[in-house]
Amino acid sequence: MHAEMLMQVTKDMRDIFPAGSTSKKSRAKSNIWRKDGALEPDFINNLDNLYDQALKFHNLALTQDFNAIKKQADVLTKSCKACHYLYRGIRVDRDQRDY
Repeated sequence: MHAEMLMQVTKDMRDIFPAGSTSKKSRAKSNIWRKDGALEPDFINNLDNLYDQALKFHNLALTQDFNAIKKQADVLTKSCKACHYLYRGIRVDRDQRDY
């Protein structure tokens, strides 16, 4: 179920980040967008890869092959971190998510 939700989020992210929606809350970096306001192709490629990795994770979860699930969870985590590293700023202020 969580993998399915993540798959949907990767589709929704194309609409969640309208051009210029950088804020302290979202921490989106401006390099997500081209100068014309469209999403950068590399950002979209990262979203597509995240979707693919979440789909693989979902399919493996149905098999209950725990070793394969763990390996794919690591791949999925790296996919998340890669995008966050490139396109998400560091959170410097504490908020309700910390408690």
